Amino acid sequence: MDNRLKYPKEIPSLWRLRYSRAKAQAKFRKEEWRFNIETWYGFWQASKQADKIGSKLEGVVMVRIDSNKSWNINNCIIVSRSHQLWKLGRDNFANAKESIEQYALYRGENYEITQ
Repeated sequence: MDNRLKYPKEIPSLWRLRYSRAKAQAKFRKEEWRFNIETWYGFWQASKQADKIGSKLEGVVMVRIDSNKSWNINNCIIVSRSHQLWKLGRDNFANAKESIEQYALYRGENYEITQ
């Protein structure tokens, strides 16, 4: 019995692999995934940047607009990898800043980080 997933033959095997990896990553991070392979592949093709996909700095990646919502066609955009890394750093700084300030308040101190 063949238990492999059946993907449309018109979607190249490399893109089927990329889809499977993206979906598995979302599942691993406990993020809701609402793409099927056709809409995910179509999203990439419509972006006109599918040939630039990759993890190198000059590559492009799919990101969620709102990280609290699911991976779906209305909540995703294609951005440069450098933009994604910049945003990730900015968000991590904001989270770290908030944590430091909350810890200071917990200790009864008034500690505020300004940019």
